[in-house]
Amino acid sequence: MIYFRGSDGLRHRLEAFCPVDEITAGLCAVVEMPGNLEALNKIPGGVPVYVVVSPGGMLNFAEMKAVKRSGAMVTRVEELIAELEKINEVEPAGVYGEDSFIFEEDETPVPEKARVPAIIPLPPAPSRPRPQAANGKPPEPSRGRQPDKKACGEEGLRAVQPPRSGILQRASRRAPLVVSYAAEGGAGKTFMATNAGGCVALSGIATVLVDLDLSFGDCDTACGLCDPEDRYKIIDKKARGPKRGWATISDWRRHITDLKGNTLRHNSGLYVIPAFPYAGRDMPESEIEDMLYHLSEVFGFVVVDLGVDAFSPQSRRVIRMADVVMLVGGQSEKTVGKVKHFLTQEGGHGKTKLVFNMVNPLAYYDTDVLAKKLGFDTWHEVPLDHAGVNAAKKQCRLAVQLPGCQAGDAVKRYASEVLPVTIDAPAPAIKKVTGKSVFSNLIAKFKR
Repeated sequence: MIYFRGSDGLRHRLEAFCPVDEITAGLCAVVEMPGNLEALNKIPGGVPVYVVVSPGGMLNFAEMKAVKRSGAMVTRVEELIAELEKINEVEPAGVYGEDSFIFEEDETPVPEKARVPAIIPLPPAPSRPRPQAANGKPPEPSRGRQPDKKACGEEGLRAVQPPRSGILQRASRRAPLVVSYAAEGGAGKTFMATNAGGCVALSGIATVLVDLDLSFGDCDTACGLCDPEDRYKIIDKKARGPKRGWATISDWRRHITDLKGNTLRHNSGLYVIPAFPYAGRDMPESEIEDMLYHLSEVFGFVVVDLGVDAFSPQSRRVIRMADVVMLVGGQSEKTVGKVKHFLTQEGGHGKTKLVFNMVNPLAYYDTDVLAKKLGFDTWHEVPLDHAGVNAAKKQCRLAVQLPGCQAGDAVKRYASEVLPVTIDAPAPAIKKVTGKSVFSNLIAKFKR
């Protein structure tokens, strides 16, 4: 018997397991959500809980917190039925594939909390040989002791060890992860994220841009995909928008069966997962980590547009995961103070690559002076190019798509030298010497 709270349709599908309304009478609990938050909170500890998300439904953050707090497993109906059959000692049909690892159960009793069913299956991993012991039979790991490394081998150890923490069971991250961060607003971190990601996408690599500015993300409008006044309206006629809605950072799990097919795609080939409607600061860092790990399995390159708060738990988790941090700075006092604080907190320069955006020769600081103050020996510059950037926006294109755009060419050179991918960079632009009066040179000197 199982304790059940949900719709009549789901109750009918679970009729073989004798659903009841009393929690004391059931071996485990099944709760359909959204809509049964109160019932979930009343389930006592120690009872295995399975949460089934109704088709088309989406959990809010209060429900997600309750699921995490209760230790419930989020699953689909098919996986739930298979798990209930396993608990009731009924062998489910078609659960194990030919390449799956099947081990005989040890006689040591296993507490209910140690059961970790598959929650939401990821794309199948490539087939690999089944580990064999010396006698030709699969090794029998004991739950009360560590598996025998000599008998199992490295592959066998990975197969019998419990899954990593988090909601999704995942392998090691495959695709490179690049983060765009700026210590101050208006420096152009979104511009660098969209155009650097577009650079990689134009080279033929399936690239996804994730908007993790949880306060006010605008990657979907910065690319020219969506109308700034109506974020549900696509204005780019050459873009691809799923008819039944597209994945966002708050409901990406609802599209997990075909995440690439349910993601907005810019005309450059860049996939975009927007933050709108905004997830807010309550989005757990473990949820963000699960999303990025899964995206690295689906796409070949992942770019993250991070918010200006680099010291929140969510931002710290993403920065630790990143292969490259594109640190976007401006020519102001704020850049010096805030970037120094960021570098101190994150343990130095390391994977951080400095780039100055919208470089103006008459600005308060020269880029070489700023780079020296920040402790960087090498840095990159993206010139101030209002004409080129505005022309690209009017055509719903990225600056890297516009021929002759100085800012776009500078981003291409930066991407080819910094990002862990091979990109053809344009030739360096020839700097023209402009005649300035003595008076203008004195003004620039005294401003410094």
